[in-house]
Amino acid sequence: MATPMVHSPEKPARRHDIDALRVLAVLLLIYFHSARAFDHESWHIKNGELSKGLGTFVGFVDLWHMPLFFLLAGASTWLALGRRSGRQYILERVRRLFVALLFGCLVVVPPQVYVERISPWSAPRQSPINFEGTYLQFYTHFFSGIYPEGNFSWHHLWFVAYLLTYSLVALPLVLWMRRPKRGQPFIHRLTRAMAEGPWLLLACVPIIVAEMVLRGKFSTTHALYNDWAAHAHFILVFLYGCLLISDERISEAVRRLKGLALALALVSAAVLWLAFGAAAPYSPRYFAQIAGWIACQWCWLLAILGYGQAHLNRPHPLLPHAAEIAYPFYILHQTVIVVLAHQVVRWHASVAVKFLVLSTASLAATVVLCELVRQFNVTRFLFGMPAKRRLARTDESRPESEEKRP
Repeated sequence: MATPMVHSPEKPARRHDIDALRVLAVLLLIYFHSARAFDHESWHIKNGELSKGLGTFVGFVDLWHMPLFFLLAGASTWLALGRRSGRQYILERVRRLFVALLFGCLVVVPPQVYVERISPWSAPRQSPINFEGTYLQFYTHFFSGIYPEGNFSWHHLWFVAYLLTYSLVALPLVLWMRRPKRGQPFIHRLTRAMAEGPWLLLACVPIIVAEMVLRGKFSTTHALYNDWAAHAHFILVFLYGCLLISDERISEAVRRLKGLALALALVSAAVLWLAFGAAAPYSPRYFAQIAGWIACQWCWLLAILGYGQAHLNRPHPLLPHAAEIAYPFYILHQTVIVVLAHQVVRWHASVAVKFLVLSTASLAATVVLCELVRQFNVTRFLFGMPAKRRLARTDESRPESEEKRP
């Protein structure tokens, strides 16, 4: 049975801030993943000298960065479904996310695994399995086993797989939320209650409960399978992304609380940094750490969304172009970083110089590759971008923040 078309009474308001925040979040990935070559945790390629400062930077960004992507994806989904039927949305998600995921796994990710395999001198590799030979010789082995014991992996594209899954799983609920005589009255009552007093700050409680119950049994794998703690966490954030822009009252509450949320985020981040340590599952320390971690993360999300609304929700001449290439930028950036890092980390230079060169060169190379991708309809299709002729025809008519990228 065809899914009925769900329309908003009026054209959805343009939300430049959603696109701007996504662009900034994608740009931050260059510096985040460049820093991973120098922190103290295992990664695909590592420098001989490690940096506590860059490790602290990685830990801070990791606290809220990927949840921000899911929050923005939920917001874009809410806006997109104001003009699309459920069936149209499904077809668009499959075309944009699944095709890019498949192409990325077959073409974009293998060079990362190859670099890891030919770097025996990089001790803290995530999968220290060695290979000798050319890339073409390695590619036939890429499909031998599942990473990290084998070679096949989607690496950073796990986010695309998870977003595709959540988009499809959550679709019936989001469509119900948009129904004028069913979900919308309930959503209006809920958002009105959340917008009053401190309730918006306490909206993270369901995420805290889910993490407390599941995290002790299911550590994060990014493998889609058996990753229940991460799934519960991210899909709730995705749904909150829908909720936080569904009503002007709650959007106003986010703007009003942005200063308080930022202050609480800074204080709680400092406390977590000072008090962080190993904790036995389901111990008092375990519960306290999870509560502090999620509360801190939620405050960061509210602060970022609030300041984004206050300062970024306006047209900018560079935003349409940056927003268009944000998705291929995400797909390509980590492979560029890993390939360049394979050379940079072997230089006789300081960590600061290597990080600066690696991040700057990776940014430039990724932008150049994105510009090449956007020139041809074949590559646009493979990277989940709309065809050039369709983009030109719909550029003036589409609402802002229809999901053009994850």
